[in-house]
Amino acid sequence: MPGTPDERLVASPKRVRGEFNCASRPTPSAYLSTAMLIPDTVKPGASVTHRIAYTLCGGNDALVTGRLRTRIVRGSANVLSDAVQNYRLKPGRWTVDSIVHVPPNAPEGSYGVVVDFTGNMLGLDYVGPITFVRAADLNVRR
Repeated sequence: MPGTPDERLVASPKRVRGEFNCASRPTPSAYLSTAMLIPDTVKPGASVTHRIAYTLCGGNDALVTGRLRTRIVRGSANVLSDAVQNYRLKPGRWTVDSIVHVPPNAPEGSYGVVVDFTGNMLGLDYVGPITFVRAADLNVRR
C-alpha cells in the first residue's frame, strides 16, 4: 500500500483564491477534483501510482489536518487499507501521488481504489470537519 505521499503544488493559494472566489465561501473549503491510477490495468503483484488532486480555499495559514486513507475494494469488501494519520492539506491546488501495491495473490477482475480524507482545521476559528471521498477503477489481469 502507499508509503509517504509525494506532493506537488500546482496552483498557488493566491491563484486558487481568485479562481474559486474563496472570499465568498466558508473557509477552509476543500475540493477533490481528481483521483486516477497510472496505469489502470496491472498484473497481480504490480504497483500503480494513485494520483489525487485537491484544492483548499483558505488563507496561507489555513492548514487542515486529518486522516488520508487509501483502500482497495472489490464489491463491498476491503482488500487492503492504508492510512496516513495527521496528513496536512495545504492552501492552493496540489497533486498527491502514492504507490499502491496490488497483492500478488489478487484474483483477476475489477477493483476500486478509494481515497478519503477526514480532518479539521488547525486553530480555533473553525469548527467542523473537512471531508472528501473519490474512487478510481483498477483492473487486474494476468
